[in-house]
Amino acid sequence: MKASTVEFKENEIVIVGAKSPMIIRIVLGILMVIFLLIPIFVAIYRVSEGLGLHFSIVLIAAFTWAFAYFFLRTILWNSFGKEIITLTPEFIEYEADYKLFKGAKVAISGKDLEFTYIEMEKETQTFIICDAVPELIENVLPISIHNMRKLESKITDYYRKLT
Repeated sequence: MKASTVEFKENEIVIVGAKSPMIIRIVLGILMVIFLLIPIFVAIYRVSEGLGLHFSIVLIAAFTWAFAYFFLRTILWNSFGKEIITLTPEFIEYEADYKLFKGAKVAISGKDLEFTYIEMEKETQTFIICDAVPELIENVLPISIHNMRKLESKITDYYRKLT
């Protein structure tokens, strides 16, 4: 797995994921289109056979379009995904950015931080940041060990200066 790039700004750390291979994104795009078209084809078939529309088409549409939405988010994450860590005096805020969508924001206090590293392949790691409260920030994009050390020192230095 290729290491992600890390951009260190004043009070923000941006981890930009490496794009996945084009063939994977194409396959996901084809699956997304198929799941979008299934309920349309079912409705056309039922009308052309004289069966009329049925409530089950709504259920089929909801189910298949939910899968299509999942595939869209996966395509966007594999193309434009990045993680944004914002440092404020009160807390650390984490947000996943899919370009068209944003993930839920997670915030933990900047006190009593504990870093845990998870080894990945090819000298990359992911991390988990915990605080005294049982809340945590967990990233998914692999980062080089050098950038991981730099990220930890930036965060700890930021909150050390505040106390």
